[in-house]
Amino acid sequence: MGYINRGFIFAKSNLDSSYLKYKQIHFANLKNNFVLIPLTDDLYDEINDNKGKHEHGFHFLTDKLIDFGIEISKREKSKVAYVEADYFGGTGSQQAVVWIDDNEILRTSNDRAINQALSLLGIQRDRDKDEFETIELNKYRTVEDWIDS
Repeated sequence: MGYINRGFIFAKSNLDSSYLKYKQIHFANLKNNFVLIPLTDDLYDEINDNKGKHEHGFHFLTDKLIDFGIEISKREKSKVAYVEADYFGGTGSQQAVVWIDDNEILRTSNDRAINQALSLLGIQRDRDKDEFETIELNKYRTVEDWIDS
């Protein structure tokens, strides 16, 4: 069984989606008052507009997505994480970036990349769970599954 996810995660304080001009954007509620913007293929295409330049070490991250993450961080006045994970049969990879305003404070690719990013967002692990499980990122197995949540 596989797991594929990519998107932006941040605290859902006073979420005002009016500044997000993208028609393909969706918000999925996570535990502990966090929100995920799943990066579907349609949203990826809409943000990049066939002009995005890929970032080394990532499967999907582009300069346009970095701008989008920074925009969210500035508007929400909080840290924002971009995460990617792609696993099948126990093999795969994960990457993460975290911004606060214009400042990138984490960029990593390792088997704990997402947990490192979530920890920087202030997520404290529940007993016997890691950060990933604490906010229930394991609830769905594909990006599209998050759309109707």
